[in-house]
Amino acid sequence: MAITFLDGSSLGLGFFIQALQAGRPIGRIFHSAGVYRFYPGDEPTLGAATLQGQDLDRLKDTIRERYRPGGS
Repeated sequence: MAITFLDGSSLGLGFFIQALQAGRPIGRIFHSAGVYRFYPGDEPTLGAATLQGQDLDRLKDTIRERYRPGGS
């Protein structure tokens, strides 16, 4: 199942990138202070980012690797 990314936003959360696996949300990427942070699950929790980095494409590749079927 491929991981895809979709730009999104909401009044409460602002701008984010939704990470989807087989069309189902697995988390969100937020950008703040020059760093992209990936928060798994439906709602981000302050300090609960599992992955982060300054390069968005590299972070997306890491998410694809981590959340692929059979991944770690």
